[in-house]
Amino acid sequence: MNKWFGKSIRAKIIALLLSVTMIPLLIACSLLMAISTGAMETSTKVNQTALAQLSAASIDTWLKGKITSAQRVIDAHPEFKQGNPAQIVPILKVLTEADPDVQAFNFVTSTGASHRIDGSVVDVSKFDNFKAAQSTMKTAVSDIRKSAATGENVIIIDVPFKKDNGEFAGLLQMLLSPADLISMVSSIKEGSGYGYLLSSTGTYLIHKEVERVGKPAGELLGDAAAAFENSVLKYTNGTLDYTEADGASYAAAYDAVASTGWKMVIIAPEKEVYAEVNRTRITTIAIIVISLIVVTGIALVVARIISTPLLRISSLMKEVAQGRLVDRLEVRGEDEIQTLKAHINHMLDSFCELIGKISESSEIVAASSEELTATSLQTAAATEQVNRSVSFIATSSEAQYESASQTSMTMTEMAVGITRIAESASGVSEATNEVVSDVTSGHAEVQAAIRQMTAVGGTVRQTANAVQSLEQQSHTIGEIIDVIRGIAQQTNLLALNASIEAARAGEHGKGFAVVATEVKKLAEQTRTEAERITVIVSSILDNTRTVASSVNEGVEMMNEGVGQVSKVGEIFEHVLASVRSVSDQIQEVSAASEELSAGTEEVAASMSEMLHVTKEAAEQLAQVSRAASEQKQSMDEVSNSSQSLSEMAMELREMVSRFSTK
Repeated sequence: MNKWFGKSIRAKIIALLLSVTMIPLLIACSLLMAISTGAMETSTKVNQTALAQLSAASIDTWLKGKITSAQRVIDAHPEFKQGNPAQIVPILKVLTEADPDVQAFNFVTSTGASHRIDGSVVDVSKFDNFKAAQSTMKTAVSDIRKSAATGENVIIIDVPFKKDNGEFAGLLQMLLSPADLISMVSSIKEGSGYGYLLSSTGTYLIHKEVERVGKPAGELLGDAAAAFENSVLKYTNGTLDYTEADGASYAAAYDAVASTGWKMVIIAPEKEVYAEVNRTRITTIAIIVISLIVVTGIALVVARIISTPLLRISSLMKEVAQGRLVDRLEVRGEDEIQTLKAHINHMLDSFCELIGKISESSEIVAASSEELTATSLQTAAATEQVNRSVSFIATSSEAQYESASQTSMTMTEMAVGITRIAESASGVSEATNEVVSDVTSGHAEVQAAIRQMTAVGGTVRQTANAVQSLEQQSHTIGEIIDVIRGIAQQTNLLALNASIEAARAGEHGKGFAVVATEVKKLAEQTRTEAERITVIVSSILDNTRTVASSVNEGVEMMNEGVGQVSKVGEIFEHVLASVRSVSDQIQEVSAASEELSAGTEEVAASMSEMLHVTKEAAEQLAQVSRAASEQKQSMDEVSNSSQSLSEMAMELREMVSRFSTK
């Protein structure tokens, strides 16, 4: 489909016409259908809601009428405020007989004693309705329920009243028969739809299906129970579309009975409620389908009228593409398509004339290109011969230049090498002279070191002798200390004996005892200091021995060092003689190197001049060779171009021959 649509202009025209006509039509019809169906749905729901409101208002009016009549009875008979049952019960009997909707009247005292018209008394003080009336002092209406006395359905209305002082005096209880109410609800019709009454808690009070009465609506609605509770039981009035458990779909409208909170619900099958809406949808769709058929037919005719000349033009262009330029389009009229045909015919005439001129020009170009090809081939051959000769000469010149260049480089390197040798020889000569000077200085330093070490050796020997003398004197000091230690011990003994004698002398010897004590202390100090001197002298003696040992070792090492330095002095004398001999030889080599370097530089200068001349000749020959090569390349390009031009002329003649103009 897409392939056919992409290749067919007729399909594109049809699609364009359908788009231009059908899209606005579809939009307009859709908007009209949406607006009309919406308005009809709204109107239907408004009517259904109005019926529900009217029915709820009728029920409320009926109930309020009963309540008002009861209040009038209370207001008209002061006996009720006095609370005397004997006076009130006869009045209630008359009222019961006067109103056929009332099954009975009861008088309930402030204490909860319910006096009935048959003379019986029942205690209702514990009933919720009595407690509510006593506390709120408001009229209350019960749901439809079974009477405990008769077993029939009743509606109980409790109308409280007050004493003159405003206190609760009791209530007038009215038991209504719901027959009129049932008749009122049953008379509500909307097609095959009907109405029913719900309590404020969602229990069926009146329904055409009697088995539903007294049951909660949520138990019988199935999946729609939640939506029903969130709408009907939650709001005062409104509409709802729902499906019951048996699959039947209904459109519902509801409204509350103001005095009781009951809900009057009007339902009807959706197919009946929205029948007119559905008919409008079907009519609109039929109009759209018919319009589509008509517009499609018109589009086909218009597309045929427009596409036929275009297809003829396409067919002619196909023949032109194949090289046939004989046929022409038939022009009828002066519209845009006919003008296009005339322009195409004029274009084909101009094209035929152009092809004729191209054919003649291609013949001339082919002949000229063949002559140019022959001339360029001859010129290329001559240029090739010149190029080969020049290339041979250039190659020889380049070889000569390379040989000369190599020789020049060799001579230059030789000159550089000889120069370096001369410089190295000069440097070595200078270094040798410095070495001779250093060796001479070193020999002198060695001789001075020998003399110095000899002097040091004498000093060390004197030190060794002094240390040995010190060691001997330390031994002497030790002997003296031993004598002092002995004297101190003897003095200590003498002091001890003196102390003993002083003790024996008693009082006369006290002075002598004091002297003995001081002598003993002095002897003890002398012994202590003698021991300290002994320790010090022992330490000095040990150190002296160590120094003596070290000095002796130093003397031996000094003797060995003097011997080694003497040998070094002899070696320095031999080195000095050898270095002086080498220095003389290096000076001779340096002189010869300088002479050789001067000769080599002259040869290198001559080779450099010859290399410059050879290089210029080689460059000139290279330029001649390049010029000849470029000329050869140009002639080859001319030959190739002329050959290509000849081939293009042949191709042009072949292409022109494909078009038939006659």
